[in-house]
Amino acid sequence: MGIIYSRQGLNSGAPNYFKQALNHQALLEYSHNNALADIYNSIAYAYTGLDSNDEALANLQEAERILTREYLASAFWQHRRSKSAVGNTPRK
Repeated sequence: MGIIYSRQGLNSGAPNYFKQALNHQALLEYSHNNALADIYNSIAYAYTGLDSNDEALANLQEAERILTREYLASAFWQHRRSKSAVGNTPRK
């Protein structure tokens, strides 16, 4: 619903629908961080349409924080797997 409101220029209702989506996504046991970041970006977009730049910036920063944390965690585990694979190579 938030996307429909935003696309039709009805930004005043969009943030509430996006926040509902955010709450539903956060309640999922295996919540996907990229989905959370996308919702925060959508909330920010809706706030820019309302000229609420402080709220938009806060939501963009939250999306960035989530994506940065996801990227760093992924890089960490990839590095650990590669080190573990090197340590398990059979010797001649």
